[in-house]
Amino acid sequence: MKILHCCLSCFYNENYNYQENFLPRYNKLDGNDVMIIASTETFTNNNSLGFCEPIDHLNEDGIRVVRVPYRIIINKKVSSKLRAYVGVYKLIEEFAPDVILFHGIGAWELKNVVRYVKRHPGTKLYVDTHASYMNSGTNFVSRILLHKLYYKSIIKKALPYVQKILCIGVEEKIFAHDIYGIDDNDLELYTLGGEIIPDDKYNSKRQATRKALNITDSQILFVHSGKFVKGNMDNDLFGGNIEAEEVSKYNCGKQTRELLRAFESVADDSFRLIIAGTFADNLKDEALELISRDSRIEYVGWKSGDELLDILCAADVYLQPGTHSTTLQNAMCLRCAVMARPYSTYRYILSDKAWMVMNEKDIKNALEQIHANHAIVEKKRTDAFNQAKELLDYNVKAARLYV
Repeated sequence: MKILHCCLSCFYNENYNYQENFLPRYNKLDGNDVMIIASTETFTNNNSLGFCEPIDHLNEDGIRVVRVPYRIIINKKVSSKLRAYVGVYKLIEEFAPDVILFHGIGAWELKNVVRYVKRHPGTKLYVDTHASYMNSGTNFVSRILLHKLYYKSIIKKALPYVQKILCIGVEEKIFAHDIYGIDDNDLELYTLGGEIIPDDKYNSKRQATRKALNITDSQILFVHSGKFVKGNMDNDLFGGNIEAEEVSKYNCGKQTRELLRAFESVADDSFRLIIAGTFADNLKDEALELISRDSRIEYVGWKSGDELLDILCAADVYLQPGTHSTTLQNAMCLRCAVMARPYSTYRYILSDKAWMVMNEKDIKNALEQIHANHAIVEKKRTDAFNQAKELLDYNVKAARLYV
């Protein structure tokens, strides 16, 4: 079977651990012929968005990746929002896919994909959506002109030729219904996942990384990662479409400062905390000062995708008290207990198997619970891993495209 992944609605990063890395990899491991057509938008210097040159090459998994240039409409900034590209239809025709997964609703180029499906009606087209009130339509121009008018018109015309709109979370499903006007029958929950590795490989990585980090068997290792910023979103941007409680969950940043203060306040010599990532200027000095006050905390800077997965293998508890990150699903798949903000998606994938926290007080209470009963960590780790095996395995998610 030939499977085409179109990463044309956003950035595409190679050598990362995002959905658009895992799914093609597992499609290929299942014996399929896989190709990726992607934009030139990518991370530069590991943590900032930029652009690379168009290229046609094999990625780290031996999958052909063709990065295509934008059709320039007014200027590059406008073009990167309209998302029309040069040469995509010809590439699709040459590859002749049986299945296409178009990553992200928002792109003019979906029109060309639909044109191909019309001419080749045996081709199955899936479209996923990553847009939610937290990351999309966060000002009037974006919400009304870009999403409610431009992107909506494209996806509505495409719908008759789409098998399903795959929503990576509950929040994305709500946004697709509210903003794009897509009927619930056309939407399917298709959460982000992670890679579940065999026990022997996991145990080997865990032991080696804990040794390298000087973590003893009796210590509890907490990990917090990401691009750390203070919350700065304006509640008015949501236009009254979601509950106030949900807005407060979005308007939170990574809650790194609150996490560091809570961790410092719980005196347990068996606790260790590793911070991996980069700090925004509006948080850096304060965060580093808090880290310097507690010898149990180590800041290791930015880590590659593989390095972070090794750290997660070593971890006991992954801490994500702020905004969404795909690292939470990876952590669950690598047998971490989880402390997270109660987004609807996280309540769905975690049920009652995690510590749900909204603020510094909640984080402190959860840490005190662990301090009082270390054994609860092992139970939460087992519970989270069982949820991951049932809901998050990318090996299973990749096979969804064969149906």
